[in-house]
Amino acid sequence: MLSYVAHIPHSPLLLKEISKNKHKDYKKSVDSITRMSEDLYSKNIDTIVTITSHGTGFDDSCTINFSPQYECNFGAFINYDSYPQFLGDSLIASEIRRKLCTLYQISSITSPTLDTASSAALLQLQTKNKKLPIVPITHSLEPVKKLYSLGSSVRDILENTSKRIAVIGLGNLSHNEYANEKEGKRFDTNLIDQLHAKDTNAFLSNKDDQINSFSVCAFRPLAIVLGILNKMNYETDLLNYEQ
Repeated sequence: MLSYVAHIPHSPLLLKEISKNKHKDYKKSVDSITRMSEDLYSKNIDTIVTITSHGTGFDDSCTINFSPQYECNFGAFINYDSYPQFLGDSLIASEIRRKLCTLYQISSITSPTLDTASSAALLQLQTKNKKLPIVPITHSLEPVKKLYSLGSSVRDILENTSKRIAVIGLGNLSHNEYANEKEGKRFDTNLIDQLHAKDTNAFLSNKDDQINSFSVCAFRPLAIVLGILNKMNYETDLLNYEQ
């Protein structure tokens, strides 16, 4: 059953090993994600499904990465002596692929290397030495209403499994040059207000040129997340927004 839904920024700077002495600059976000990790533990979550923009994907097809285990790789930022590893949940991944492949464009890959966004998120969300199995999904660049529809169908599958599933969307809101910071924050505020108001039609109606001009990589993962929440009773709780 679907037991938990959240969205977090994907920045590796949220990891102290990477941001080092600047880690304190992200304390509010780090504390919020720590609260989420405690929620996952208290709710006895069995599997985490991540929705990312940064995995291996295709413009016209969402991609599920099937692998018995995954290795985090932050080679562009830092060299670990040994990279953290996570197990895959092939059962949930195969259920999504099998039941939806005739309705949507869904591709499969097998890569033991986890994308940076999912890696950063999972390292923060694992608590009390409990490493949860994962299903990494990379969204396509298809129209957002189609991604929303995909989310609704994925929800139906997750609701009919005996496992307790968490879905975590990944991605930042506006990426701005300093000169456009105010405009970016106004755009972010508009998106957040639409989420709070459950005004899904308004959210999905945001134009691609606006999304692209502010590089909002959270937009498509959030469209899938909203599809997953469709017809469910939920409230939006904003734990933190900064930078």
